Amino acid sequence: MRSVRVIVVLVIATLSLAVGVARAGDFPPKTVPSGIIFNKQIGGAKLGMTYRQAIKAWGEQGDCKLNDRDDFCFYNDDESSSGLRFKKGVLWSIDIGADAGKKGGFVREFKFEPNIGIGATRAQVRASFKQFPPKGKVALDKKVDTVTEGKRSTALIYTGDRLTTIVMYLY
Repeated sequence: MRSVRVIVVLVIATLSLAVGVARAGDFPPKTVPSGIIFNKQIGGAKLGMTYRQAIKAWGEQGDCKLNDRDDFCFYNDDESSSGLRFKKGVLWSIDIGADAGKKGGFVREFKFEPNIGIGATRAQVRASFKQFPPKGKVALDKKVDTVTEGKRSTALIYTGDRLTTIVMYLY
């Protein structure tokens, strides 16, 4: 009887550990802010951060490559992808995206005012610009809307009428 209890305890401990590991790999981590601030940050990753700061913000579960010229980390799931790109250890580009026909996976968590993000229609995005004007110069186009301020820019890229990609970068 004692061996049965030991086995039950081991099974419960193993299952608890497996659930904990699965949760530890969630992206975005539960502690990541979901906000997009044009020309500044997406979900806690801020342009100008160091490599270590950005990885701490988004978590270590990304597929990261380090080399002499560019460092990058990609975070992907079945529905979406995102990336952090670094030059000389400084975050210079953040992108999130999902195919127009997909639900959007984890990138749906990231929103700008008033709760607009990947999957929104062009009309919803532009209405939000009127309600909550982004700081900087706004340029509207058929496929890409941009918000530029100084040496920072955010591109909102559409497939058809849906927002499918947001790219934020320093130049």
